[in-house]
Amino acid sequence: MRNADPVQFLKTEIYKPQQQKMRAVGFKLLYPQCRQDNPWWNEPEFDRWWERVGREPSWASAKSDLWKYLQENTDIAIIHLKRKNLLRSKLSGLIAQTSGKWGVGATGGIGTMASKIQVNLDFKECLSDFEAHRRMETEADEFFTHHRKLDLTYEELVGDLYATSQKVQNFLSVDQHSLKAKTQKQSKWPLSEVITNYDQLKQNFSNTPWHDLFDE
Repeated sequence: MRNADPVQFLKTEIYKPQQQKMRAVGFKLLYPQCRQDNPWWNEPEFDRWWERVGREPSWASAKSDLWKYLQENTDIAIIHLKRKNLLRSKLSGLIAQTSGKWGVGATGGIGTMASKIQVNLDFKECLSDFEAHRRMETEADEFFTHHRKLDLTYEELVGDLYATSQKVQNFLSVDQHSLKAKTQKQSKWPLSEVITNYDQLKQNFSNTPWHDLFDE
């Protein structure tokens, strides 16, 4: 149902009558999911994104348009989670694709490899990916302009889980509780030890808006 009729899935499985103690329900939606408008990241330039993970099912044949439904229902609150350090984000994705481990609670679980994975990154590919990711973030912000929205960063969650979780609960108008996170980082190694061409990559990005991604 999720693939064939995402709006009906949402109404049936998520936004359905709940027990009285349930104050809020929600779900995670990634930028590429449930898109029927053939977005720009379906161009051949970004085929590499799907090489190891596979593309989502074809949403063009779905009976309903989830993004249109969400945009029209402005009473739905949006929490937009972003990440400042896109270099670490890219690295995490590569490690997950290599190990087949995507983290606690995700398919495959957390990686347990004894030795760190090392990668060589292409400057032009990184630049393209960083720009593409920021474009997706901006388009999502514009798409939900008329919604009540909270912007958060991954770095906020990691840096101060208590304060950030309190902010989220206040935004959702639910009772305040002290929350714990079960997620773990894919890689805790310094970037310079994981990226084999780190120094050259840092030099290439020195005169770009992304130079601060290399400040460890």
